[in-house]
Amino acid sequence: MNEAARMLQADDDLFKVEGGRLATRSRALPRLMSQARADEARCLTAPGSDGRTWVLWAREVASAPNCLIGLTVQCVGGAVRFQALIETHLLSPSEGRIVEMLLAGHETGRIAQIMDVSLETVRSHLKRAYQKMGVRSRGELFAQALAFVVP
Repeated sequence: MNEAARMLQADDDLFKVEGGRLATRSRALPRLMSQARADEARCLTAPGSDGRTWVLWAREVASAPNCLIGLTVQCVGGAVRFQALIETHLLSPSEGRIVEMLLAGHETGRIAQIMDVSLETVRSHLKRAYQKMGVRSRGELFAQALAFVVP
């Protein structure tokens, strides 16, 4: 087991070991894996213990009937901030906050609750942020955002 695997095993906020197998405590990871496609890796960031952040990539490696999902997990040190991404694309404070929460693994409904705004307001801000960033999907958003993550 390498150092990254030991860190992953020790991070009991995000993962746990059950019967010798790695299991997740994250509700977002099963959704990420269910959305994995062969032609596009899906990605999310998830907070771990001690302020560490994990970047998780999922890609379908083999299709049905024996579906196999490849999962890449990387610890990026401290909390991930996307201020450079927000400033580069001239996102408004609301757009930036929504993008950061989305990249942290929150769903749009939860973002609306946290910000105490309607779901339609979140979708509106997200649509404008996507236009400013030149992306069309969450996958493209994650791919662009990871260029700004500094371990």
